[in-house]
Amino acid sequence: MRYALSIPIGSLKMFDNTGKSYVLCGVSKSIAANSGSLTNCITLPNKTGSDVVIRGFIIKYKSGLDDCLIDFSTPSSKNDPLFFGQIELGGIGVVRGTGNFEFLFIPGTTSEIKRGENLDILIQTFNEPIAQRDISIICLVIEKKV
Repeated sequence: MRYALSIPIGSLKMFDNTGKSYVLCGVSKSIAANSGSLTNCITLPNKTGSDVVIRGFIIKYKSGLDDCLIDFSTPSSKNDPLFFGQIELGGIGVVRGTGNFEFLFIPGTTSEIKRGENLDILIQTFNEPIAQRDISIICLVIEKKV
């Protein structure tokens, strides 16, 4: 039996006094096994027309990719990264096809994507290569009010 949790995106406004809610989505491109370093795998462009604050992620991936390292980057987050240190894909995402999902909540208001910037999802592979669409991501963002 499968259960689904449905939360209207508009209800995310309760976290602070911000504007509209948006969902940015993307899927992976191919990366060879044993990539040796973090490589841009998914790009989520901010086409909302305003600066947005990241509220959280839902990440699904193909079985066998649990040990891949993942990082998030924007041009404006080089000196203030979203995550400090390394994390494995299996630590923040869920294997595709399980019927489950994890919502990785990002607290605070400093995790922004400026208007026109991209959020790049970087992956380092080890034993398994990544094919197109092996990883999918949903990024929930809220318009930042000035």
